[in-house]
Amino acid sequence: MKEFKDRLKLLRKSLNLTQSEMAKALGLARSRLSELESGKTQPRDSLLRLISHTFGVSYEWLKEGKGEMFIKPKPNARIIPEEEIVWVPIVARVGAGYPVDQGDVEVRGHFPIPKHVWETLPKGTFVTEVSGDSMEPTLHEGDVVAAKPYEGSGDDIPNNKIVIVATHDGELMVKRIERFNGTVFLTSDNPKYPPVRPSEGYRIIGIGIKAWKGVEL
Repeated sequence: MKEFKDRLKLLRKSLNLTQSEMAKALGLARSRLSELESGKTQPRDSLLRLISHTFGVSYEWLKEGKGEMFIKPKPNARIIPEEEIVWVPIVARVGAGYPVDQGDVEVRGHFPIPKHVWETLPKGTFVTEVSGDSMEPTLHEGDVVAAKPYEGSGDDIPNNKIVIVATHDGELMVKRIERFNGTVFLTSDNPKYPPVRPSEGYRIIGIGIKAWKGVEL
């Protein structure tokens, strides 16, 4: 099968799931799954990894149709029971009042975090997804970063710390705090991106505390 939409539909039928049942397991709206199955939208890499982890499906098969559909279990592998997982909303965009006004957010799917890990994170912790290559080689597109909410100019944040930044229109970016001659800059680990200053257009809203590669737990 050359197209992802056909592989997704075949997988769902192989698992004997309705669209609503599969969407619920993935933390998606049923309409979103319907769009994926019809080919109206294409999946992000993080969603492919989420499907792979949730249903034990080969990532290569999902993405390119190569190999077998299902992953052979690794020796001594432990499948995490659903009740031991917290499905955390992936924040994609925030309003001007965030993090105080946490109701004004746009969510792009959900990310599974083991309950025992989630319970150790600070109150108000949110997660967002890395987009683009600005933080390579440290972080790659589709990686997920957990952050504790932050308000301020960045002057009190330790140097070299990963932070979550909201642009003037609420889009989120992952950057790093750097100081040059006492001045705070937001930098990328990829040297092709120039540093920027925190301003009305770049607002620090979170301090990074943990990261995951895709949805590998």
